[in-house]
Amino acid sequence: MTTRIQLLILYILVCCTLALRIKAESTSYMSPDSQFYTKTATNFIEGHGLVTPNYYPFDENTPESYTAIWPPGYPFLIATFSYLSGFNVFISSKIVNAIFLGLIFILLYYWYGPNSFLPACYFCSFSKLELFSYTWSEGVFLFFLLLILFSAEKILLSKSTLTNSFLLIIALVSLVLLRYAGLIFFFYLAIVLIILIASNKYDIAKLLFIIISISGILLSCFFLINYFLSGGFFGKEPRIFPENESWIFFFNLLFNGIINELFITRNFYWTWDWMFVVTLAVQILVCFYIITKRKQLNLKSLKGINNQFIISAGLFYLVFIIILRKLSPFDAFDYRILAPFSTPIFISLLGNLRLKENYSKRYDIKLVLSSFFILSLILNLPKTFVLKWIGII
Repeated sequence: MTTRIQLLILYILVCCTLALRIKAESTSYMSPDSQFYTKTATNFIEGHGLVTPNYYPFDENTPESYTAIWPPGYPFLIATFSYLSGFNVFISSKIVNAIFLGLIFILLYYWYGPNSFLPACYFCSFSKLELFSYTWSEGVFLFFLLLILFSAEKILLSKSTLTNSFLLIIALVSLVLLRYAGLIFFFYLAIVLIILIASNKYDIAKLLFIIISISGILLSCFFLINYFLSGGFFGKEPRIFPENESWIFFFNLLFNGIINELFITRNFYWTWDWMFVVTLAVQILVCFYIITKRKQLNLKSLKGINNQFIISAGLFYLVFIIILRKLSPFDAFDYRILAPFSTPIFISLLGNLRLKENYSKRYDIKLVLSSFFILSLILNLPKTFVLKWIGII
């Protein structure tokens, strides 16, 4: 079976799982943020512009203003698809997520070729299924983040620089139009630029400088529009922060968040129940098995500069977001905030997990890993709903 067919089958399975989860969940995976996104999309379709209610809960009489607290990219995508397809904004938001999940799979294929199935399997994890189930911008955000890393990696390797420069500009701008946290990766690329200059790689450094500059100019125009329409570059309304947290509470949140991101096969936030213990034991066994088979692996690919670039991007984001979270407390460390940290790292590790040539016909390692991710997909099905649906219970 070819890699393309494997990716297609996996994509269909993940989309079916997402559809069942959305159907079974009482809220249809619509949080207050989701309501704001769909309301903004509805307003745009009705010709009112990109305006959103000023507070939650809201109704048709709630005052509205230009959306600047959240960037307009995601509701604009929902509105555009809804207008073109005729579906309502709720269905459109879920389909938009599925479309960008498919684009991620396509990107992974062009990135890792025959080795793209394992990184695609990562989207069977609990945290990624949650992100793509909810009407949130994070799923689309991840596509453009991976596109940034893909195109920047090719530029660093001096491959198709013109095409990848164009893709990198689009991805950088789109990332910020989806979430302001995308600005973090401007700082990361700026550090990469400094390293290139220090390494006397002036041609690549010059190109990267031009890319960052063009992207920065385009985004400056966006922030000026924000300022003129809302009175502030990130919206005029002050953001609401909880009271100051103790260091113990802060590190407890951070520890729990990272643990949740590192544990793939789980059914919700980690707690010491029997399900967590069993799935943790399975993950430990899988990791131990990979370690025992390390002699079969070609570890040179894991040590390559491209792999270091991608993993460093995830770690840089983590450090940056920890600092921001401590200075101005916002949401807890959960899969929404930490996805840009964990996703590049897992994608890079799984995509560069290569067997040595003399073990090329032994697929046991990949079989174990893919089975582990499929187990996660099964565990995250709404099992009671499915059994009732097919008439077993």
